[in-house]
Amino acid sequence: MHNLPDDLLILLVPMWSKQEINADSNYVVNTQFVKAMSERHPGWRFLYPFPDKASGFAYVDDGFFRRESVFRFPMRVHQRKNASSVAWDPAFWEQVLIRHAPDVVVSSLPETAHHMQYALAGAAIHPVPVIATHHWVIHDTLETPPEDLLWSQMSGSACSRINVWNSNYTEKLFLDGARRLISAEQIEKIRSTGRLNYYGVLDRSAFDHAVDHDVDIPIIAYNHRLQGYKRWRDTFSLLDEIHKDGHRFKLRYMSNCMERVVEIRKYPWVEIAICNTRTDYLDALRGCHLNVTNAKYETFCIAAAESMAFGQPLIAPRGVTFREITNDEQERYDWLYTSRSEQKAQIIQAITDKESRKKHGKVLRDFVLGNFTHQPWAERWDKILAEVKYVDTASTAEETLTGIRRVVSETMTLKDAKNAVYRMKIGGKTALSNQSCPTFRLVRMLRRLGYKFRFQRGERIVVPPGA
Repeated sequence: MHNLPDDLLILLVPMWSKQEINADSNYVVNTQFVKAMSERHPGWRFLYPFPDKASGFAYVDDGFFRRESVFRFPMRVHQRKNASSVAWDPAFWEQVLIRHAPDVVVSSLPETAHHMQYALAGAAIHPVPVIATHHWVIHDTLETPPEDLLWSQMSGSACSRINVWNSNYTEKLFLDGARRLISAEQIEKIRSTGRLNYYGVLDRSAFDHAVDHDVDIPIIAYNHRLQGYKRWRDTFSLLDEIHKDGHRFKLRYMSNCMERVVEIRKYPWVEIAICNTRTDYLDALRGCHLNVTNAKYETFCIAAAESMAFGQPLIAPRGVTFREITNDEQERYDWLYTSRSEQKAQIIQAITDKESRKKHGKVLRDFVLGNFTHQPWAERWDKILAEVKYVDTASTAEETLTGIRRVVSETMTLKDAKNAVYRMKIGGKTALSNQSCPTFRLVRMLRRLGYKFRFQRGERIVVPPGA
């Protein structure tokens, strides 16, 4: 397992893109990341900031935060994604970093990663690293790309120690913008820190059975947002045309809110499934038989991967990220289209030909379950996290290290260990202070000396060697 510490504390910095948190793909990514890494490393712990009540987000308790490995703490979050993505509260984050001293930061907000990396700069030669993960990239294919956010993405990515792309297409989108705004030198710096790690958000146990395609009226899964960049009106218009041509099918729209539902309820072939939790959502999805999208912007498309994991064939544009997530770049997948007429023919074949539907669905199911599940995702994350230095290697006087061993000679909270070290005097003088040795650097010095850590009831506990 790449010789990683068995007691890592990871600070997550989530993105919030929906007021209904359970249906937010960012929530799915972060919670599945915790589950995947906890399965592989039972001793690891995760700090998870979460919107406080005054922020006004809706959340249905799905049991995730009752996991022993997760410590949730409240923060104020703007409801507008464009605002919350760039918001930086230095006093709040300083408090978090000093109190908990994470070993590494995994941030879904490259827009603020440069602020976070600067806040962690007190950790001497090897600062506590910020790993920026890229899920939402500002690009011209968005309806109204906010260029001010693009500048923030560039700054944060350039300052992050590692940038993780969820697909090759995501990196391409990012570099398209970078070439317009920043120097070739900075672009090369970002490229050199880039690592590809396809999302492994599929918990294999939840996809244990493929859908039965032996039905007369198949159900099309629509688990995508009703937003402009999804071109959902194009999808529904074409499906209505196919229905009026005499072909029979149903479409199941899955969401946890009724936003814009009035615009699709008029179609007689549409049924609405309100899904308050992920369990509700997967129960509704597993009864579908294919998935159709017209999206012109996707960095990965979790919704499509979830459908494919149930053996539901995907009908999508031959472009964006769909060629990657269907393995079309290696083995041609027939049901990606380049025109409306081609899409129509593919949909008609999919809803009328059970054997073709089953064949295409099996190909996709085998591929996604082999590549986008917890185990390969966690293995790739191990490789990335192994690049990080978890000990302080700055030149430190031996008498100072001996002093630390003396004052932190028994199991205690990190707060008590920090206070003991700051009171320590060598030759009548204070050896270390909160300025020269902030808590997150002290943790790395203690690791150097063989100390271990536990996390219980919101406190980090320091355990001396041999205790």
